[in-house]
Amino acid sequence: MSMAVKLHPLHGLWALTNRELAKWYKAPVILIISLIQPIVWLAFFGKSMNFATMFTSGLNIPGLNIPKQVIDEIASEILKANFGTTDYFSFLAVGMLSFITLFTSLQSGMSIVWDRRLGVLSKLLTTPVPRGNIVMAKVLNSMIRSLVQATIVLIIAILLGMSLNPSLNPLDILGAYAALALMSMASHHYS
Repeated sequence: MSMAVKLHPLHGLWALTNRELAKWYKAPVILIISLIQPIVWLAFFGKSMNFATMFTSGLNIPGLNIPKQVIDEIASEILKANFGTTDYFSFLAVGMLSFITLFTSLQSGMSIVWDRRLGVLSKLLTTPVPRGNIVMAKVLNSMIRSLVQATIVLIIAILLGMSLNPSLNPLDILGAYAALALMSMASHHYS
């Protein structure tokens, strides 16, 4: 008579996730390198462009004699209604959070390729850990990494002058992070 041990469905999930995260937090240079491009984009492009003047500079129609201030106000209202802000820096900062989440998650699919090449994947498949947990650990790893990177970029953007909606509350922030987490998890389908 054999004594089969029934394992919990989440058995080994945190150990595998921590294995993936250890590659990241034991080499902080990887985090620093991954933050250079978003910070450069925010510092140089975000601060040098202005939505309102970008769209209103060519709207002065000869013969109509509409004051530039009126054109700027109309353009600002249109931009605010369609994009939520007239401040290009804030617009770019929020978009940068999405890009960080998306590309970090897409690149993490390469770790499965490396695990397979180095023979780690075949060893993991022989353990009693459910196979779905091996994949889920990769997903959790990339989700945690992308949310940490997005948080650092968000803090830097706020320090650089990102304008926040005055009616912003903690539930809005949680909703934004939930959307970023879902985007991170969904991007694994394509990696």
